[in-house]
Amino acid sequence: MKNTLLLFTMMLCAMALAEGQITVTNAAFPVAGDSLQTSTDQSVATISIPKNGLNQVWDLRKLNASTIDVVYVKKASDGKAFAQFPKAKLMEQRGGLEYYINVANGVYEEIGFSGATPDLFNINTATRISPSNILRRAPMNFLDLNNTQTATSIPISLAFLPDSVKGQFGPLAGIADSIRIKFSASRTDLVDGYGTLRLPIGDFDALREKRITYSQSDVEAYLKFTKSWVSITQFIPAGQLPGGVSGLLGKDTTTVYHFFGATSKETLAEVTVSNTDITQATEVTYKNIRKPVSVSEVVNENNAVLKPDIKAMPNPAIDMVNFELTNLPQGNYTIRIYNLLGSVVWEEQHSVSGSKTVRLDTNYLKKGTYLYALTDSRGRMLATKKLIVLKA
Repeated sequence: MKNTLLLFTMMLCAMALAEGQITVTNAAFPVAGDSLQTSTDQSVATISIPKNGLNQVWDLRKLNASTIDVVYVKKASDGKAFAQFPKAKLMEQRGGLEYYINVANGVYEEIGFSGATPDLFNINTATRISPSNILRRAPMNFLDLNNTQTATSIPISLAFLPDSVKGQFGPLAGIADSIRIKFSASRTDLVDGYGTLRLPIGDFDALREKRITYSQSDVEAYLKFTKSWVSITQFIPAGQLPGGVSGLLGKDTTTVYHFFGATSKETLAEVTVSNTDITQATEVTYKNIRKPVSVSEVVNENNAVLKPDIKAMPNPAIDMVNFELTNLPQGNYTIRIYNLLGSVVWEEQHSVSGSKTVRLDTNYLKKGTYLYALTDSRGRMLATKKLIVLKA
């Protein structure tokens, strides 16, 4: 009788666990050609995150970010630094940086990145992440627990820095060839809940993964006379280092709740919470497919706001088209042409301040209808329109 009662109790628990639970498989991993659209809202003081558990309802419908950030997923071989990451399967273009992705053994992981990082003096670098940074796992189920570590090192040659920046290193600039910023982190991931996630664009069945990350960063110098790397963090106060370096140093602990859906290529939501109150959100990045409202603005002499714009002329185009870019604050922008399947068939980057005309020979494009879009350096889409290509 006791054994029967125990078995019956276990069956009830199993049924309770199964009810409403989803399994996230690798079918939700991004693939080449995907465009991942998210928004980030930092005005989230009124949003709290309920505790873990079964059949929860997480209501984030009050989120109201004004822009959409777009990450373009491409074949790794399309990346400018693919030769540095030959094992990569995919490349995610996030603004001006390329992140190289490996997909194997049920993980979707960053193995390196390339490009100019604004926080590090805009020096182009190809940097490996080892151990890699696991972004997603599959299959993922309720109560899954994983512990991971990751690390990377970003070298910066002092010879490539302008004198005004080298001067901020003081005597170090005379005895060191290079510096490098070292990042290391350990992370605990626990799938601690499942239920319904309510977003401004709709409701989703979701698994919630709680990620606690303990990170540390340090700066080392390669000394000319010893020809070796030496930690200088303990000898040089952070306040005496350039802001781009000192702002990265130190230890930190972050807690972020990641919400995953069974079919969504985007993470449904990433909720960063306060270290003192893990129910209080401080920033939320969430899946968003609404038409973006640009925060980039130009104001004319009458204090009227002029929206950034792009216009194709002539349209329809026969053998050439001019893209007229107008009302753009100074910065780097990308023009892309998509076919109706959403694949990028042409793109160019340009530095613009105000207005600019970009000419394109359309002879290599097939006759048909396309979409063209303008994005800023952070990947935010400023305008999307239709282009028709004819043949003489």
